[in-house]
Amino acid sequence: MTVNVLFFGALVEVTKVSSMQINDIANSEEIIEMLHKKFPLLCHYKFSVALNQNFLTDAAPLNNGDELALMPPFAGG
Repeated sequence: MTVNVLFFGALVEVTKVSSMQINDIANSEEIIEMLHKKFPLLCHYKFSVALNQNFLTDAAPLNNGDELALMPPFAGG
């Protein structure tokens, strides 16, 4: 199973990538834990998580081909 992870805003600067593919992880919470280990500075940032363009409030199961987006708070005007 492969999940495409997208990073936006300041998170691109932290990870040095705008996207990456992650294999064999069962749910969104496991991916976030893995990303915190891979990119320790990510722990200092607040961000929302969307799965297939729907914001998550809890861990969600993942399927092959899913898209998980990590987005920092947006300011607008």
